[in-house]
Amino acid sequence: MKLFDTARPLRGGARLALCLCLLLALFPAVAQADMGPKPQVTVVVEHPPQGEYYLDLLVPEGDYDNLGDRRAQYDPQKLALLADYREGGWHAGLTVGTRAPMWGDLQGEVWGEGRRHTFGYFGVPDRFKLLVATPEGELRVSDWVDRVTFQTTLTYDYQTRQMARPSIWLAYLRQFAVTLLPTLLIEGMLLLAFRFPLKKNGLVFLLVNLGTQLFLTATLGRQLLLHGLLAGYAALVPLELAVAGAETLLYLYLLRGQGRGRRVAYALTANAASALAGWLLLKWEFWLHFSS
Repeated sequence: MKLFDTARPLRGGARLALCLCLLLALFPAVAQADMGPKPQVTVVVEHPPQGEYYLDLLVPEGDYDNLGDRRAQYDPQKLALLADYREGGWHAGLTVGTRAPMWGDLQGEVWGEGRRHTFGYFGVPDRFKLLVATPEGELRVSDWVDRVTFQTTLTYDYQTRQMARPSIWLAYLRQFAVTLLPTLLIEGMLLLAFRFPLKKNGLVFLLVNLGTQLFLTATLGRQLLLHGLLAGYAALVPLELAVAGAETLLYLYLLRGQGRGRRVAYALTANAASALAGWLLLKWEFWLHFSS
């Protein structure tokens, strides 16, 4: 008995998978350092005061001037209030400076019944406090906030001084769902196209894909949430290769109804198709997580 009884599908599937992986590998190589989304912190202020207030981030000391010519348009007393606050080598990022550029607006913009302040670019810190210069000339300092995702949104209630933000676990659950469903659809259709009986192979197919998607959520999903879109693209190719190898071995021994050659051919083709879909959907997944 031959080890593989369908050599032609195996060779074709292997070529397809190899070409796809080489094609995908080219994209991160040409990425430039300033491409793609940047780190970002969005603060939505609920129940803001009637008068004008300024909101800044407490960051590690740096001397990059983020306000430039715009400094003249702000209230000098409120700027001084923010600039004078120091805490163990930390100061106001927009008002005084950062170690790398950071854009933002001390006054924010109207956002429903509140206001929204957005800080972005490479100067956004991983850890910070909110600094609020009130209309009455007082300075409020929040507790420490850790930026647990690449782009973080938090809500600050001006009246109660309480902060809240979405759960990171909800983000992981959403990541798992939006990758699992297209994978089941694509690889399920190919399972039938390769003439594998669904009755004999449905449970194996489901369990294998649940396992690999949990792995991808814990690895690729984590890169996307914590380090951004370019990190996600860079991690996608090696992770998909690892998944393809694992699924090929599992399907080789667990699928029923066709010979070993067709099992391997199916595994390679299905993984190549789902990897391509994952590549095309990755930007949409990032938007789903971080759009306002």
